[in-house]
Amino acid sequence: MFEEAYAEKILKVKNYSSKFITKIPYNTKIINVIKLMHERQVRNVFVEKDEKFIGIVTVKEIMRTIEKDPLIIFNEEIVNYAKNLEEISNEESIFKAAKIMYDKDIGILAVKENGKITAKVGERDLLLAIPHLDLKLRVMDMMTKDVEYVSPDNTIFDSIVVMNKRKSRHVPVMENDKLIGMLSSRDILRIFSKCNSEENVKEAINIKVRKEMNISPLTIDLYAYIKDAANLMINKNIGALPVLDVTKVVGIITERDMIKTLALRA
Repeated sequence: MFEEAYAEKILKVKNYSSKFITKIPYNTKIINVIKLMHERQVRNVFVEKDEKFIGIVTVKEIMRTIEKDPLIIFNEEIVNYAKNLEEISNEESIFKAAKIMYDKDIGILAVKENGKITAKVGERDLLLAIPHLDLKLRVMDMMTKDVEYVSPDNTIFDSIVVMNKRKSRHVPVMENDKLIGMLSSRDILRIFSKCNSEENVKEAINIKVRKEMNISPLTIDLYAYIKDAANLMINKNIGALPVLDVTKVVGIITERDMIKTLALRA
């Protein structure tokens, strides 16, 4: 736990930001962005033109594009789907960063130092602070209770539709009221990164969820503390945990829910 005075000094964006920015030319085809994101295991890329950042694309934009028309990924340039960069000073608090992310429903901010973008800070970065804060909240206090899921016999395209509807990067897989797996945007990138033709894409969207899901999803108890959920996500490099009351799925807690705990302190 941080002492308050000490916390004011260290809970700055600059102490949680990353200088590792994946850049792509504005005229890159979407399929090549998918392949790059999968290869580097990143979920956002900064779009560059004339050595300037002109926007950002996240895995959520990729999934919305696939839902709109899967074959677009071979023909369209990524600049047409880029969002404006939201910026923050590296001297601002992580609580302000979290509030901007939560209010604007985004997961990444460009970090400026002396007027120049030098880094980025995302939900996963801010998650690192939660275990060290004096938070008495339990998972049940911050989880999303209205869980939407897919069945193992749904298709990958069905899963993308559900994730887009929920503005989420994860969807539980349920069968006979039991949790049997999880599917994430990371899986979506992996699947489509293998596509080298329109025919491959048509096959990919019709793959059954049971073939690609994680069959051993980590879960967390309803009464666990928020910091325990954060530690589990950090240590296992995951962005969501189904929440159980004994064996029944009663919710899901994500990085987005965690960010809300920080945003409320801004």
